[in-house]
Formats: sequence, structure tokens, C-alpha cells
Amino acid sequence: MKLIATSNKGCIDSSEKTITVLIPYIDLSIETINFTKNNDYWQLSARLKNNGNQAINNYVLKARLSEKSPIFEYFENDTLQTGQSKTIQFKSRFEVDNNESPGYLCMEVIEVNHGIDGNEANNQKCITSSSEFEVFNAYPNPFEDNFNIDVNIPIKGSVAIKLYNTLGENLIEPIETSVQKGYNSFSINGSLLSKGIYFLEVKYKDQKTIKKMMKY
Repeated sequence: MKLIATSNKGCIDSSEKTITVLIPYIDLSIETINFTKNNDYWQLSARLKNNGNQAINNYVLKARLSEKSPIFEYFENDTLQTGQSKTIQFKSRFEVDNNESPGYLCMEVIEVNHGIDGNEANNQKCITSSSEFEVFNAYPNPFEDNFNIDVNIPIKGSVAIKLYNTLGENLIEPIETSVQKGYNSFSINGSLLSKGIYFLEVKYKDQKTIKKMMKY
């Protein structure tokens, strides 16, 4: 900023000073997530970090444990200063089914300070409980339009996905794509399909899994 002053006698004087303008930037990242068994429930926790330049006072997280319905938890007056990290625990819990370990856990930042996060790239984290190739149930099932399929990959590679009817006819363009090690999710558009029974095939190297789907 430069200020210039002129006297009534024509004398001119000036002064310059650099002013730094801080643009508000909100960025809450999920660093790690975990689930532990507590009696008949799965307790969820996460390590969060404030990467922005504003204090974070409240936020909403979404958690999904395998094919269970997701839970949303609102953290109010839970302040993270700039650069601060902290571990939080969900008050809501998932019930244990038949003493089985869930296939995966995903957690996502939905809202920060009653608004959107400035960096969506670090808003989600997923972990799996298996080191083997595994295809989790497709959802929703039955489906109406789009549906999702979640896959665990032991080593970085490629997967091939097909959808066919009871006559064995392929109904979508086969999907073949590179995937990272660990949790991977795919969304498939089934809006143009007729009502009925379908089969979803996921192939990784020499392993193949088929899931039965229904459109209503």
C-alpha cells in the first residue's frame, strides 16, 4: 500500500507499506481411521488435522462400515486450531453381526464450520480388514438407477467388471481399470436396464467373484 500526501504549498510526501491479506481457507483432513470391538459393538475413531488457516469449531463426519447403513455424527464446540491434530471417537456405534469382522470402514468429512471443506482430496479415508482379494456386496440391492461395488485389492493391478443377464448377455460396456492396493469403489449406471435379475462379475488376475443383483 502506498500513501501520497500533498501540502497546500505543493510539497509531496509518500509512504509505502506491505500488507499481507489472509484469505480464509478451511481444510480438515482425515489422517487415520480405526474400528475396535467393544462388547457387542464396533467403536469408531479417527485422527483429524486442521490444515487450514482458520480455527475449526464444528464438523460433521460420515462413517460406513461394510454394507451397513451409514451414520452421521456432529461434533460441536470441538475446536482444532491451525495445524492441530487430534483423535476423536464416535458416540454412535455399529452393532456386531455374528462375531464377524467387517470388511471395510470408510469415513468422510461432510461439513466444516457449517460449510464446505476447501480441500476435498483429503476428506475421505477407507481401510479394510483383509489382505486378500475380496468383493463386498453391491449396494443398493435391489437398485433403481446407479449402484456401487466395493473391492479390496491385495496388490496394485487391474480389475475387469461385467454385468450380464440370466442369458449371459453383457449389458454394459465391460470395465477394465487399474486399481490401487486396498479399498477401491466403483459406481455403475444401471438406469437404462429393465427390471429383473442381473449378475455382476468382478475379476482380478485369476480370481473371479459374481454377485447377484436385482433392479426394481
